[in-house]
Amino acid sequence: MNSQLSVLISDLDNTLYDFAEYFSPSFRAMIHALSRETGVVESQLVRDFAEVYRRHGTIEYTYSVQNLASLSSLNANEIDRLVHIAHVAFGRTRRRRLRLYPGVKDTLRDLVAGGVLICIVTNAPWYSAYRRLHDLGILSFVHSLSAWNGFQVPSSEFEKYASALEHVSTRSRVSRYSSDERKPQPHALLNLVNWLGDDRNMFVIGDSIANDLAPASALGMTTIWAKYGNAIDDHNRQTMLEVTPAAIATAELPSDFVPDFSIDQFSSVLQILGLPTQPRLF
Repeated sequence: MNSQLSVLISDLDNTLYDFAEYFSPSFRAMIHALSRETGVVESQLVRDFAEVYRRHGTIEYTYSVQNLASLSSLNANEIDRLVHIAHVAFGRTRRRRLRLYPGVKDTLRDLVAGGVLICIVTNAPWYSAYRRLHDLGILSFVHSLSAWNGFQVPSSEFEKYASALEHVSTRSRVSRYSSDERKPQPHALLNLVNWLGDDRNMFVIGDSIANDLAPASALGMTTIWAKYGNAIDDHNRQTMLEVTPAAIATAELPSDFVPDFSIDQFSSVLQILGLPTQPRLF
């Protein structure tokens, strides 16, 4: 195989890292802090967050505390104080928990060294996707980022988001899509074909058969099922389900679909793409 003509289109959550392993403990830490400060029972706060996330179509809606029903009677200064407390609690745990799956960074480095283009396609809001790629130290490996345009940003935040977009755009091509163009819609995949050309070997890796692999297979792309992405801690899974049942895609393999490859660790893509593992200097 000519690796210079190969493209790896990768999902983000539960493919490069365990989303629930970072989000669920961070969310619980935020709930604990808010309950302690306000006296509102944790179960009520969870229900309030779930309702805000439902309205905005994502559990990554940044301005949730300002919209919690339990806190609606508080004045602006008190809300601002609670927003700060929530962000500190969530962020402290996030920094400890957000980690790549074993071997991901080295594998991405080997893929790029072998001439493979890495394209990220995710249903996450683009700013959240950018932040995680940056914080995980793998943004430099990304040739293109295709993500949901996300929620409406308050005018006070425009400058921050514009600066982030400029920053990520200097490293990779960024495409943003509306909510009705997100996976399993093939919009992002078709856009990559049109942009890169159809003469490349295109591989798609993801943990979701329905969202990631079935649409890619219909376009003639080689599919790689990241089975390891469905191994979610029970406590973390329960937290995700309490917030929004749609947060976790089904792990069951449809009876009429078989991926081209199924892998138990991300590094296996090197063998699939015909690339050697590079020696490491320690």
